[in-house]
Amino acid sequence: MPKVSIVLPSFNGERYIRESIESVVNQTFTDWELIIVDDCSTDGTLHIAEEYARKEERIKVIHNQENQKLPEALNIGFRHASGRYLTWTSDDNMYLSRALEEMVRYLDKHKEVPMVCTGMLFMDENMQYMKEFISYNSVQMRVQDTVGACFMYRREVLADVGEYSREFFCVEDYEYWIRILIKYHSIGYLPYNFYLYRRQKNSLTIEKADRIRRMNSLLHCRYFDWCIAGIRDNPEYILFLYNQLLADNWIDEVKRNCFEEIMPALKAEKALDDKKAVVIYGAGQNGERAYECLKEQVLAFVDTNPLKAGGQKCGLPVWTLEELKKYYDNNRHQVLISVRAELQLEIIDSLMEMGIPQYAVFARIS
Repeated sequence: MPKVSIVLPSFNGERYIRESIESVVNQTFTDWELIIVDDCSTDGTLHIAEEYARKEERIKVIHNQENQKLPEALNIGFRHASGRYLTWTSDDNMYLSRALEEMVRYLDKHKEVPMVCTGMLFMDENMQYMKEFISYNSVQMRVQDTVGACFMYRREVLADVGEYSREFFCVEDYEYWIRILIKYHSIGYLPYNFYLYRRQKNSLTIEKADRIRRMNSLLHCRYFDWCIAGIRDNPEYILFLYNQLLADNWIDEVKRNCFEEIMPALKAEKALDDKKAVVIYGAGQNGERAYECLKEQVLAFVDTNPLKAGGQKCGLPVWTLEELKKYYDNNRHQVLISVRAELQLEIIDSLMEMGIPQYAVFARIS
């Protein structure tokens, strides 16, 4: 019985799957089994997988007769896994040579931890370095997945938490990590890069970005109480979650009351009034997107950046804060905040100080 089981689901992954398999074969840790689940590919994926299985007895191949999609392909693979420790990888990504060794060592040493994740590097299609993945953050996990793609968990987790959810296709991993955190309250982290994550132009993440965004909103609604409980003292994350749910129309009366209770400044956030002119706070890309939605209703922009204030954006003036104070009329105007969530709190506070009684955020346009 191998110590580690690795599931590699693949659908039409012939372009890079050899590199992914080789990265497992070349691990310094050797007590593993690799279970390749071909999810009814129409290219040469199955042929490549079977070629490796003939050469390497630690490799098994499962061929789905119908396409099951990623969550169920993972479940099928893990139903055939016999290892004490479990993980999965993708057909276009690669482990660095010590990945399994270091994660096994961590779980062997930290018996109380159900799962460990590591750092990783984003690479382009040619495996040229792009950037480093954000480090795991247990608080940020309440609003955003920071586990990454290099991880390992104990077999008991599968028994306790269950299988991956088909309902959350595209965010099935994040949903699974949330269930682990709810059950065990912690995930271990190794602050070293042991994985290469390839960013492709036609990757699942880019092709289905809109679905991923919507599924993240659904996910945060499903686990709303857990999400809120971990960020009550973090205004930046509260606003991040608020913006996300607002954009997808997931804020009902109960959620709004909860948000306003922990951040009273949100009581002043109101939907736009189509009878009032709009001043867009933020003359960057977000402000430009807001303008494209409103156009004729926009009176001006406002920005504190001296390189933008005093100039023009989309043919309209960009006011300074002093000009906003001078020209703003509560009866005729309204402010639309159109900046990243982490910048909104300071803007909200400044609006309150100026006596502007309410505002909207960009998500409110829809």
